[in-house]
Amino acid sequence: MKIIGLVCICATLLSVTSCDKEEQSSLDKYWVSLATVYQTNHSGNFGVQFDNGSYAIANETDFKAENGKRVIINYSILSDSINEQLLRKIRINNINEIEIKKVEVLNAANQDSIGNDPVDIDEIWVGGNYLNVSFRYYGDKVKHLFSLVKNSLLPTATDGKTHLEFRQNAFSERYVIQNKGIISFDLKDFTNTLPLGNIQLVIEAKNYTGNVMRYELTYPKK
Repeated sequence: MKIIGLVCICATLLSVTSCDKEEQSSLDKYWVSLATVYQTNHSGNFGVQFDNGSYAIANETDFKAENGKRVIINYSILSDSINEQLLRKIRINNINEIEIKKVEVLNAANQDSIGNDPVDIDEIWVGGNYLNVSFRYYGDKVKHLFSLVKNSLLPTATDGKTHLEFRQNAFSERYVIQNKGIISFDLKDFTNTLPLGNIQLVIEAKNYTGNVMRYELTYPKK
């Protein structure tokens, strides 16, 4: 399975092969969700926790599941919730790993390597303890770098919010092909010095039209 983040999201993730006629009608339906692997065993089955807090046990696949991995899965539900933890059994139709990155501090020493090339954000949201960014960018063959940074070169904000920037380093590559990516940024580690409660986030990103887009989100730290 390919790691997603610096490569295109596989188109097959959003499609599913038609089920055989003898299969249950519930398997004709599928969902696509982000989740975190939380339990593995030698049989090949493993557990996932969705970003809404619910859990599921996945069927055996050739995916190398490891605790803490972020994944995007296309799945069908085999059984509804079987206990108070909203535990379900699911069949995985397709699964890909999502890159997890830490929030960095941008300073004079690393600002060139972090870069400030344009990038188009399609969706940005908080799920679990992660800030998830789905985005599009142009390139050709070079592996691009994407970062979420706290810009220490700017004056400290006085509005009580945590200001961050989503940045790309395209390494001067030509705009040949439009690619898609998705990355999960670890908010729990980044906010470990902040008190519990709602943390107001402001994320800015420069897009291909030259505008700086601004997104305001809430991270309910527990």
